[in-house]
Amino acid sequence: MIQIPAGTYYLGDPCYAFTEWSWSALLDQSEYFADHVAKLDGKTVVAFPTVYGDGTFLCQSLGDIYVDSGMIGLVPVELAEKVPVHMHRIAFIQNVSAGRDGTKLIFGDFVIDTGLEELED
Repeated sequence: MIQIPAGTYYLGDPCYAFTEWSWSALLDQSEYFADHVAKLDGKTVVAFPTVYGDGTFLCQSLGDIYVDSGMIGLVPVELAEKVPVHMHRIAFIQNVSAGRDGTKLIFGDFVIDTGLEELED
């Protein structure tokens, strides 16, 4: 799990918060979020791959999460270069953890299942 400092973030596909050029540079700098973390201007951007790449995934408390880069993560609002219309603005009043638990991505109390649930017989 990665420790996320208290603050206000955009939750969703981080590509929506950056221009195409900046997003490419961030991917290169972080080696495509190989360690799930990228540092930018002293702030931390985190991103985790979804199980099945792009699509729409449900967060029970926020609704749909749209994904075009195969990742879901957190971008500090101060780093957003444009208004990310497909991301959710959230605030953490204390430090939280972010990580993966099986097919679920967890960002504090926000849980997004990025896999397909098995059908019951």
